Amino acid sequence: MPGGQREENAVITLFERQGWVVERPADGGGEMLVEARVQGARRGALEHAVRDTEFLVRHAGLGAWVREAALVDPEVPTRVVYHVYRDESGADGVGRFSAALRVLTGQSADHRLVAVPVGTDRETVRQELARDDFAGHRFDSARHTLRLDWSSQEQPPPPDSVADTRRLLFGGLLALAPGPAALAATWLVPGSRLLWFVLVLVGTAPLTLRPEFTKRMGRTLCTGERHPPVDFIIVGTILTLGLTVAGAAATTVLAPVVWLMVALAAVVGTWFAVRDTVFTRHAAWILPLAVPALWPITAWLGGQVQAAYLKHFDIPADSVPVRSLSTYGAALPVLWSASLSLLITIGLLGWARHLHLIDRSTGPAIRSLVCLASALVVVWVVATGLDDAGWAAEDAKFDAFHYLTPAPYHGLQGTFVCVLAVERGKPIPVDNGPVPDVPVLSFGSSDDWVHLWSPRAYRSFAVRREDVQILSLDDDSKGCPPG
Repeated sequence: MPGGQREENAVITLFERQGWVVERPADGGGEMLVEARVQGARRGALEHAVRDTEFLVRHAGLGAWVREAALVDPEVPTRVVYHVYRDESGADGVGRFSAALRVLTGQSADHRLVAVPVGTDRETVRQELARDDFAGHRFDSARHTLRLDWSSQEQPPPPDSVADTRRLLFGGLLALAPGPAALAATWLVPGSRLLWFVLVLVGTAPLTLRPEFTKRMGRTLCTGERHPPVDFIIVGTILTLGLTVAGAAATTVLAPVVWLMVALAAVVGTWFAVRDTVFTRHAAWILPLAVPALWPITAWLGGQVQAAYLKHFDIPADSVPVRSLSTYGAALPVLWSASLSLLITIGLLGWARHLHLIDRSTGPAIRSLVCLASALVVVWVVATGLDDAGWAAEDAKFDAFHYLTPAPYHGLQGTFVCVLAVERGKPIPVDNGPVPDVPVLSFGSSDDWVHLWSPRAYRSFAVRREDVQILSLDDDSKGCPPG
């Protein structure tokens, strides 16, 4: 690195502001050792660190460059966790079943555990526990026993190369893959949705909630390492359940599985995108503030969907009474589609960040493009939701033309009524008339004007409430009485 002492101090200050460790060799010579830290996959991490380092130096206008680089994995101390249980080997059947249930659910009978370096034998752990009376929990070798936590290993794992890590990840995915397939198929097996859902939930919860257990599943499947029978019971249950349901509904389960896999990848990618950002650091106050802001947006969006439906009948939305809960329900499909689209868009950004396709030099431009794409996706999804409301209105018009009661649409229910004059033989004042003498479609009214839709004339009209009688029809085929 050319330059004098001031240049070197500037470079050191620059790197230390990033939280990186800087060491200067004893012989000096204008060289220094920098521990640049990046997050993400191993593949591409070295090139990512080099690009970030040179970008910082170039952006600061300093004359340093990367002469040599190597990938160093952080040393994370491996530990093993033991739970203290009462020794109930001599108990009756009920006692042994209760003890096995506590072990299976991870509950400690004496509410005590100890974490020691991996490779420590159990006898040493017992001696360490017996030396002290920690928080009033005395360990007695005659009454207590140690059980290994299901996320721990007694022996140190073999050194994992890149190939070993890939095998472990493949094994973990193999153990997890049938879960979403079976979950999707629960909605396709008639009469047993709740049962299938509970079975899948119970089977997949340990794998999805405990990453250490998932990795251990991968090692079990790929290397044949011995583990408790409960490991194989859970994996066998999930595999059998997934393959059975997939075989029973092979033609219809593919699309839900694909969508679930896409949603899972989008969620993981979204976590990669927001990890260690302002969103995760300030989530404790961002999320509570987002709920009050989302509430009126949901109500407004639901009102727009209902208004788009009524617009195809040329009926003003403010003239039809609707329940507030139905307004929120009208917005849910649009919000769900918008959320999934946003997850996919942000998930792509997260995966690009995880795979080191984004660095400090290209990050701002790519994030700006993602923000623009996200806004366009949201606008497109909202427009599609409003268009779907129009298609639902056209279906309702088709049913009304054949005098079939239209299906309800998010709190809007069209019914057939007859419009009669208050005084027989007197003409009815009407806007966009005349008033048909056949049943017409009504969505209700909340003001002095009643807006109606004539299926035969294919137009809307409005009458004043005090000028007409509105008669509901029980049988649409009978027609209207003479007015």
